[in-house]
Amino acid sequence: MSTITYEYGVRLESDCIQHVDHQINLARRTYNEMMAAIRSVHDAAQSFQMEKAGPEGRAIADHIKALNAAFKEARAQQKEESCLQAIAVERRQCWRDLGVILKVVRQEHKKALQEVFYNRIGINKGTDTYAIRCKAVADGLGWATAQDVLNRAIIAWKMSMKLGRAPQFARGDEKTQDALTLQFTEKGGMPKDKMLAGESAIIGVEPPENTGKRAYGHFWFRLGSASEGHYANGTIQWHRDLPEDASIASARLVRKRTGCKMKYYMQYIINMAQIRQTSDHARKALLAVHMGWSADISGRRVCGITDAADPELAQIIQLPPEIERNIQRAASIQGKRDQARDEIAPKIRAFDGPLPPEWDEGTQDYWSHWKVLPANHMAASRIHAWRKRLGDLVPEWLAEWCKTDRMLWIAATHTAQRARNRRKDFYRNLAKTWASQYEAIVIEKPDIKKAAKRMDETTGERTEFAKKARAGRVLVSLYTLDSAIRWACQKNGTAILDVNGEKTAATCAMCASEAIHTDTEDGQVLHCVDCGAVLDRKKNGAAVAWQLVNEQRENLVEEYWAEQLKKEREAAEAKLSRLEKMQAARRAKREPALAE
Repeated sequence: MSTITYEYGVRLESDCIQHVDHQINLARRTYNEMMAAIRSVHDAAQSFQMEKAGPEGRAIADHIKALNAAFKEARAQQKEESCLQAIAVERRQCWRDLGVILKVVRQEHKKALQEVFYNRIGINKGTDTYAIRCKAVADGLGWATAQDVLNRAIIAWKMSMKLGRAPQFARGDEKTQDALTLQFTEKGGMPKDKMLAGESAIIGVEPPENTGKRAYGHFWFRLGSASEGHYANGTIQWHRDLPEDASIASARLVRKRTGCKMKYYMQYIINMAQIRQTSDHARKALLAVHMGWSADISGRRVCGITDAADPELAQIIQLPPEIERNIQRAASIQGKRDQARDEIAPKIRAFDGPLPPEWDEGTQDYWSHWKVLPANHMAASRIHAWRKRLGDLVPEWLAEWCKTDRMLWIAATHTAQRARNRRKDFYRNLAKTWASQYEAIVIEKPDIKKAAKRMDETTGERTEFAKKARAGRVLVSLYTLDSAIRWACQKNGTAILDVNGEKTAATCAMCASEAIHTDTEDGQVLHCVDCGAVLDRKKNGAAVAWQLVNEQRENLVEEYWAEQLKKEREAAEAKLSRLEKMQAARRAKREPALAE
C-alpha cells in the first residue's frame, strides 16, 4: 500500500537528547556491523568465484586492478584525455573478458554460492544480518529502528551487487540525517484519533486548539524498549492537521544536521488509501511539464508547462532569483574554504614538529602518508580531525585556520540550507496547484544522472555537459520538483504519465517537422525550416509532450490506475504469502515439541 509522509518540526527537552543520541549511535553501530558481515560474505563469495575462474580469470582480475590504479593516478595528475581513454578502452575489454568467465562460474556453482554464502544475508531468522539485528535489540535499540536498519542494509547490499562491488560502511561524520522508527502492530496502522487522544503508551501528541506557523503542541515518542522507559518529548509545530480518519503506519523521529546544529522533526507515515483527496471543482484534463535548467538574462528557467497544443499558450516557470543568488553565495563561501585549504596544504606537508606520545605506530604512519597528499585530496573534515588529535601540540597557524574554516563552514551550510528550503516550498506550492487543477500530469525531464557525470568511466571521454551546465543542474534540483509533483499527485488522485526518449524539443509543435535547428545566439530559441516558426525550446517541448499524450490520454490514464491497483494487490498478496510462510514455519517448529 502506498504511503505519504507528514513532517512537523519539533524541539526536544534537554534531558531526553542524550537518550536520542544513544539510540542513533546504536543504530549507526548496528548498520556498520551488518555491513561488516555482508562484506565478509561478499569477499568470501568473490574469492570462491576467482578460485573457480582458473589462472586465466585471476590474471585478468589482477590486470584490471592495475588499470584501475593507473586510471585514478592519471585523473589525479590531470593527464591528457587521450591517456584516460586508452586506459578505459583496455579496462573495458578486460571487464568483458572476465565477465564471460565469471558468468560461466556463477551458472555452474549457483547452488553453492546461494547455500554457502548468500543465504547468510537477509531479513529472516538464521541469517547473520538478522542475528546482528536481534543483538542490537537486546542491547537496547528499538525493535522497529533495528528492523529499519536491517532493511536499509539489505537494500544497500542489493544495489551494490548490481554494480558489482561490496557495500560501503556508513561514516558518521558524513551523515547529515538519522532516524528512529516506531512501527504499529495494529491492522491498518494506528488511528490518528488514538494518537491525538493520548491513548497510546508509545507515541502521542497534544495538539494546540488551532493550526498555523505559530501553533505549538506537546509530543512524546518512546525510545528503545518499553522496560527502559525512555521517551523523546518536547514541543511540536502543529502547522497542519493530519487527514480525517487517517491511520498511521509508522512514525519517525528524524535528526538532521545543518552546520554544527542539530534539528529534529517528527514524521508520520500515513496510508495513502485513506487520505486520497477529491476535488470540489471540475478539473482540466491534462498538463504537460517539460523540465530543464537553462538560464537567460531573466533568470533560471526550470520548466515549460502547457495544457494545450499551441506552444504560444505555454508558460515558463522560473526559479526565484533570490534562491539562486543564495545558493551561489554558499558556493562562493565554499570556494573560499577550498582556497584556504590549498594555501595551508604546503604548511601541513612541511610540518615536522613533535607528535603526541600516545600515537601508536599505525597512527604515525597514517599521518606521514596523509600529509603528503595533493591539496585536493585533503578533506577539511580530516584536517580538523588531525588538529583535534594533535591536542596541545597543534601549531598556532593550524588552530587559526581551523577556527576560520569552521566559521566559513557554518555560513556556507546555513545559507545553502535556507535557499534549499525556500526552493522546496516554491516547488511544493507549484505541485499542489497543478495536482488540484488537473486529472493527469505528464512529466518529461532530462537524464539527471547522466548530466551529473563529468566523464564517462567506461570510455574515458568527457560528457556533453560542461561544468556550467552541471552547476545549473544543482541549482534547480529537478529531482526535488519531480518528487513534489508526484507527492501532490498521489495526495490529490492525479495520474502521473512519464515521457522518456521522445524528441519533444527537436520536433516542431506547429507542423510536427524534425527539420528544426537552434538559434546561433540563443540556445533556447528554435527555428523550424519547414513552416518557419520561431519557438521557445521549453514551450515547444511542453506542447509536443502534451500532443503525444493527449492523443491516447484516456487509455494511458486508465492503464496508470490499473497498474496502481495491480501493485497494491500484489503487495497485499506478497504480505499474505509471507505471513503464511511464517505461520507454517512456526507450526513446523512446534509439532516436534508437541510430539515429545
